[in-house]
Amino acid sequence: MTDHTVPIEFVRAALAIGKTADLDVVGVLDRAGVSPRLVAENKSRITSEQVACVVRELWIATGDELFGLGRVPLANGSTRLIGLSLVHTVDLRAAIQRFVEFQRLTPGFPRVMVVEAGNTVRMTMDTSELQDPDSVFTTFLMAAWHRVFAWLIGQRIRLEAVELPQAEPRNVEDYQEVFGGPVFFSAETAAIEFEGRLLDHPVVQTEESWLAYTTRAPFDILNQREYGVALADRVRSILARDKRVRTSGDEVAKALAMSPQTLRRRLTLENTSVTAIRDQILRDEAVTRLVRGDETIEELSERLGFSEPSAFRRAFRRWTGSPPRAYQHQHGPSGVG
Repeated sequence: MTDHTVPIEFVRAALAIGKTADLDVVGVLDRAGVSPRLVAENKSRITSEQVACVVRELWIATGDELFGLGRVPLANGSTRLIGLSLVHTVDLRAAIQRFVEFQRLTPGFPRVMVVEAGNTVRMTMDTSELQDPDSVFTTFLMAAWHRVFAWLIGQRIRLEAVELPQAEPRNVEDYQEVFGGPVFFSAETAAIEFEGRLLDHPVVQTEESWLAYTTRAPFDILNQREYGVALADRVRSILARDKRVRTSGDEVAKALAMSPQTLRRRLTLENTSVTAIRDQILRDEAVTRLVRGDETIEELSERLGFSEPSAFRRAFRRWTGSPPRAYQHQHGPSGVG
């Protein structure tokens, strides 16, 4: 169970952008396999494949990797060319420096600044010229930085802080899951912070691996979550190995060489619990399989360990606000994988 889902707010923001570019919104939803009625439900989730489909449609419609939100368009393919240069750097420090230098050649891209202070690296992005009132695109860019940098060095990068200029949303836990670290809202600027020692890690990727990575773009960036080193990430990895996610909290604690009480206390500090993480895994697996049409509701219910389909239906409605059938019988997203 490795697929992840994304809250519906992302699609709403993307569709709002698309309307200004005369995008065929109904057609995009159909090709992505997203039922229009799910767009109106606040708890709806969509798969990384579906988001990738919507993003690619926006790139085509706007001809701009910034979706028309920047001061100047960033021609499609620009990021791929920049990445080809980054994989030829020696280490993460050099890769980030080169990335910042490229901003001079891409005036539409938000200005990036990097400051090393002690053992902390702080990267900020000036969003003042972005037409991004909900900061959805800002969040996407910040997450993309984090994941691409981690991918370049083949190492997990634990974020010590993430700062976003938007007001605190209702689904704070989604942002914490996306970044795998503490997220602070209503900040003066968008920023991420991580340990300076990581700058010395060598770049291990090649032109071939970068081209493969971007061919699937932005699917790998959206679905990549193996970067986290928070306790919640470690718990998720343990639970995800269990086909039916039945591993108990005591068993998780034993695997982590800590007492159940310590596990509960530390997860509380991360605003989560074993039960909440288990529900996220089951939710994401259920949504993904229903969208892909791999299994019937009855088959999925049994495989995920529910006593009966009615229990699964109740849980699914609690997770997503909709019945499982709302995620079935849609045309699946194309062009990913």
